[in-house]
Amino acid sequence: TLDLPGRDLGGTLILGLCLTLVNSGPGPARLAPTQPGSRLWEDHARYQLEGTASRFPLEVVEFGSHYALPEGGVWYLEWSPEDLSQPVLGSLRLLINSQRANVVAALSGDKQDPTNAAIRSAIHSAVAERLILGALGNDEVVADPSQYDEGSVGHAIHGLIQAAFGMTIESLASRALSQPGHFRCQIQERMGLFAELEA
Repeated sequence: TLDLPGRDLGGTLILGLCLTLVNSGPGPARLAPTQPGSRLWEDHARYQLEGTASRFPLEVVEFGSHYALPEGGVWYLEWSPEDLSQPVLGSLRLLINSQRANVVAALSGDKQDPTNAAIRSAIHSAVAERLILGALGNDEVVADPSQYDEGSVGHAIHGLIQAAFGMTIESLASRALSQPGHFRCQIQERMGLFAELEA
């Protein structure tokens, strides 16, 4: 048996099985393998741990004592805007403070409750803003946004930007630089901040 903590897993899990010769036997067959270490047979299985339409990587943790984050904080996005080639499920994680019971309930409880909907909408918009602005501040993304493989952070953010804005990364980067306040407001609009409360 093998036990692995879920927080350390992400992306694709590949399980392999290999049959290897340890010692050559005394058999007379001319085609029998004789070299120790020879691979006689192998097979592998590939598993998507959360599927291609997985939810955002999220973990509820205790801020302060277990994580060096302010005890009264609400959420923290763990990621590196400098290296967007890393897999989403291995390098991008939204930490939610377990001591903020209303926020934890909003993310796991009744989807129709207006308070829960407002909290989810605020976090969704704020996280999207962090990701979009972080990517637009990365010169490699602006120069060639299509360079990132499927499943990577860069590919996911590029898809988010295309779905929300339908514009080139270069144009958006220019707008974010010249009109930062206006652009942040536009992200709120495109992410539908509090829109479901008005429906």
